[in-house]
Amino acid sequence: MGEGYHYGSMHTDAVLDAFGIEWMAQNGGTYHFYLDAESGKPLSVEFYTGWAEAVRSYSRSRSANKVTLEPCVYLNANDGNTLRTLRKAMEDNGARCLGLWVAGYMHFDNSRCPRPGEWEDNAVKLASPVEAPIRIWQYCGDCYAKWNKPDRVLDVNQLNPANQYETLAAFIPAPAH
Repeated sequence: MGEGYHYGSMHTDAVLDAFGIEWMAQNGGTYHFYLDAESGKPLSVEFYTGWAEAVRSYSRSRSANKVTLEPCVYLNANDGNTLRTLRKAMEDNGARCLGLWVAGYMHFDNSRCPRPGEWEDNAVKLASPVEAPIRIWQYCGDCYAKWNKPDRVLDVNQLNPANQYETLAAFIPAPAH
């Protein structure tokens, strides 16, 4: 848990410092915070358990309970290793995960990035089950880079209509300047 807690605390400090505790408290107070679990970089049960604990408890203690960051995970739908690790951390250690941002890329022609269509449950079907709601579907990654336009690289995502309002309410909005 040590390394995960350490990184979770550092990540929490970065978010709280970037947005400001008072601003975050006045604009909702509770936010989803996604750990980017990339395929090929194994996530350990101990790391996730520590990270999830730090994100939630440290955000609350540092902000005097004004701000809560809730742990969530970004992952690939086919990454069975990460999914099994996440499930084990949740079941065996009580680690929290309030949502998944799932990369499940569509097949499409090479003329342009796909336009969003209807939500497709099959595209976000997980290789191994986890008791956490799927909140976001990333259906195209590195869009435009595939067509030699590196200055316009972006990932394309869609909210799950089953929980879209809850998901949006817990996003950290960009502060106005």
